[in-house]
Order: sequence, then C-alpha cells, then structure tokens
Amino acid sequence: MPIDGTKALTAIFDEIKDLALKMFVGVIIFVPIDGALGLIFKYLSSILKIESNILPFFLLWKSYEVIKWIYHNTNIYLTFLILSLFLYALRKVIYILRQPLILDKIKGDYTLFIRDKHEAELFEKLKESVIKQFKADKKFSNVIWRISEEYIKNNDYFLYLLLGKDYYSSDMQKGTRKLTRYLSSEAAS
Repeated sequence: MPIDGTKALTAIFDEIKDLALKMFVGVIIFVPIDGALGLIFKYLSSILKIESNILPFFLLWKSYEVIKWIYHNTNIYLTFLILSLFLYALRKVIYILRQPLILDKIKGDYTLFIRDKHEAELFEKLKESVIKQFKADKKFSNVIWRISEEYIKNNDYFLYLLLGKDYYSSDMQKGTRKLTRYLSSEAAS
C-alpha cells in the first residue's frame, strides 16, 4: 500500500501548528506574569528600601540576552531550536502550575458562580444525588472510600472528573433525564 504524501504532510503541519500554538500560549502567559512580578518586586524593594535591579519584564530581558548570545555564538538553526525548547518548556511549566494554583481554586465550588439561591440549592441536591449514586456503584465506592466523601463533596471539579471517567453519554443522558424528573418533583414538593 503506497504512502499518501498529502496525509503525511498534513499530519506534520498539524503537529507543528499544535507545537507552535503551545509555545505561543507559554509566551502569552509568561509576559504578563513577568511584568506583574517585576512590578511587585520593584514596589516591595521601594517599600523595604532595598537596592534591587529587578524591573518589570526582568526575566524576559534576561531570556532575550541569552538567546542573543546563543545566536551570535552559534548558528540560527541551533538558536531556533533552543528558543523553541525554551518556549515549549515554559508552556509545560505553566500547564503544570495552573492546576494547583488556578483551576483548583476556581473549580472547587461551582455554587460560587450561581447568583440564584434556588439554583444553588438544586445544584447541591444534584451533587448529593450523584455522590449517593457513586457510593452505590462498585466502580466508585473504593474511590470514595479512599479519597473521602468530604473531599468529593467540597470539590466540584473532582466530582466532574469522576463523572466523565466511566459514565458514557447514553448512560449520562438516561441519568440526566431521571435526575431532572427527580429534581422537578422535589422542587414541586
């Protein structure tokens, strides 16, 4: 069977596009954080009356100097490779740190984003119903026992991840219909 060159080139370009997008995301997040951290350090050093040469975009400037040095002492291909690896590593660090620093804080309790008290109560009933269903399910009873029911009750994002783990769309649709009927009957009572 002959190899289709178009499919191979498309796959290569898709991978390059994905890699470039990940590196671009690293830069987009790195630059504002670097600027903000520089401002914070500058402000703290002025308050504490400490001599400091850290300015906004300090890390960006130092990175630029290193890349410039590599460019002048090697060739452009090696410089491009090192720059790409640096941006890719930067994106990976940001990706790893975003979960504990940002996502866990935001996604811990979804009721914080619900303004209507009635909707928040319905959401809590939904959560209790799902946890009760998990406790009855043999696949998840060990998980709930090991992690603790309290952690799952207080972390909506983790509950969401558990729901997506083994419940397929048809099961979810059936369960959603049952749960909607149940919650509607509870709200009517």
